[in-house]
Amino acid sequence: SEVPHVCAVKGLLSETFIQDSRSMQEVETLSAQLAELRQLESTLQNQINELTPRKDAAEQASKDLEFYADHLEYLALRDQCFEVNDGKFAYSLCMLGRVTQRELEGDHNSVVLGEFDSLEPTSDGQHMVMHFKRGQHCHAFGDRTADVTVQCGPVNTLSAASEPSTCYYAFTFHSPVACTPQFAYVNGILLP
Repeated sequence: SEVPHVCAVKGLLSETFIQDSRSMQEVETLSAQLAELRQLESTLQNQINELTPRKDAAEQASKDLEFYADHLEYLALRDQCFEVNDGKFAYSLCMLGRVTQRELEGDHNSVVLGEFDSLEPTSDGQHMVMHFKRGQHCHAFGDRTADVTVQCGPVNTLSAASEPSTCYYAFTFHSPVACTPQFAYVNGILLP
């Protein structure tokens, strides 16, 4: 009489084993699929990491094109730096970046005279002026500032530097970017 119970128990065990086998196969399949998805996620994340700087650069270029729409020729000079020595100091202008002053003797200390702020025509419309603000603090005078007047010239040259008043600096920059049709007209230069 125990035999039917043993057979029933064996049947249950056999059925449980089959179900466990199927469950194990399903777990193995799901594990393999999970591994594939993790690999895909890693690949996609790498692609995102590679594309993000390009996207950021494109967004910045779009903003720059909008901001400098009327003066794209200046944008072509961005980050190009020009220097002029004037007495005890060397002055450096990095286009659309910053203006600095460095001692030529002694400790060769360097001071930021200003960060690029804006670009506008002079009152007579013949030249453009780049305004630099937020330079290093200057005693009781506040932040240093600088203006760079851009005049027509055959090559890019920072040609003059001065400090007309305490902690305010003025520069002259000659460049082909300032040689506009308006400049030619005002100065009687015939253009083809």
